[in-house]
Amino acid sequence: GINAEYGKQWYQRRVREAVVSTQSTGIPGGCNFFVSLTFNYSLSLIVNMRFSLLIVILVYIVTVAAAGRNCKKLQKKFNNRCVKKRYCDSEGETRSINLVIECQELEKLSSTDGCHLPACPKTEPDPEPEVKWCKYDDSFLYSYAGDSFNNLEDAQKACLSNARCNGITQEPYNNNRYTQRVGPEIHDWSPTGETSWAVCSEPEPEPEPEPEVNWCRYEACLSNAQCNGITQEPYNNNRYTQRIGPENSRRKPNS
Repeated sequence: GINAEYGKQWYQRRVREAVVSTQSTGIPGGCNFFVSLTFNYSLSLIVNMRFSLLIVILVYIVTVAAAGRNCKKLQKKFNNRCVKKRYCDSEGETRSINLVIECQELEKLSSTDGCHLPACPKTEPDPEPEVKWCKYDDSFLYSYAGDSFNNLEDAQKACLSNARCNGITQEPYNNNRYTQRVGPEIHDWSPTGETSWAVCSEPEPEPEPEPEVNWCRYEACLSNAQCNGITQEPYNNNRYTQRIGPENSRRKPNS
């Protein structure tokens, strides 16, 4: 720009001086002077161009380095203020409005600078509960519920996705094919040696143990010469009463 314009003006001025000198002195050596002058001018242009190119390269390097530092700052800030505070979660109750606004501004800045922010961690779904199958020898379920299979695993997988299927029965008389059955009752008297599988039912909860009997309540009867037994009266708030007896209506005691 400025250097090239200055060189052009300098060249034009020297040309005029050379023309005036040649006309006044009549020396025919002016051609050599013009060749030398042209070479010097071309050389100065090349030097100026190299210098300008060097400046452009330095500016580019500084710009890229500054952008890289800015990107790292954005990434660190987004990770600390957004990712770790569960901004990426889809559940609304886990993120505040201020957090959403701040993180969205960081995302806009990163997009304008061409900076890639750290990806939000993917939340994996909870694993499905494992299905346990119970085997029943010499048994079968009534009625077919769908296709049959060569192996048990495929039959069980199909049965779980089939609303009509409640179990699998293997047929030894049919190349040991595994068939989906409606059931749901499992009959344990297969005349052909069939084998069945069904999803194990959850065990019924054990009944709560009855409260221990407080034997201290009978001590009064043991120390009473007239008392030969205890009778509980359900019609009297289940009170335990001392009785003379001694006959017990000929009933055997409960074990």
